[in-house]
Amino acid sequence: MTSIANEAAFLRFMQENGPKNENSRRNYLSWLRYVYELYDVNYDNLTSTDVNNVLQELRETQNTRDIYKSNASISNIQSALNKYLAFILGGDAASSIITDISSITDVTSTTTKTEIETRLGQGKYRQGVISIWKKCAVTELDRIDLLIASHIKPWNKSTSARTHRSS
Repeated sequence: MTSIANEAAFLRFMQENGPKNENSRRNYLSWLRYVYELYDVNYDNLTSTDVNNVLQELRETQNTRDIYKSNASISNIQSALNKYLAFILGGDAASSIITDISSITDVTSTTTKTEIETRLGQGKYRQGVISIWKKCAVTELDRIDLLIASHIKPWNKSTSARTHRSS
């Protein structure tokens, strides 16, 4: 297991300046070790430029890694690097605030990928309900653009088996 420079002192610093939960504080060490193993970061002389370079590399290799692939993971690693930077800069409140503000305002992308799960056949079903009722059958709301027709049968009660109504 990789050891981070001044690890014990950093953990003491984190008791005062980091998350209250010990496991959360140890996560910071895990993220720092991970970065060290990937990029051989010199934690004794860490600079904000080093932090930005590591974050850029993490974003560029985001889809090729086995772990820490999400934007949230990269944000966690950024927090760990900024906390360690505050620690080596003296750990005073001012430097901690500056690095926190820097991490919040360092936005490199304004978009994110999102997965949306939809129920198969929902569009056709919605059209069928609208053609019969011309409004919401429950609330009588006639704003068709707002109707989704999913309240009739909750998704968690649905299955992939199709049921047909006989006439």
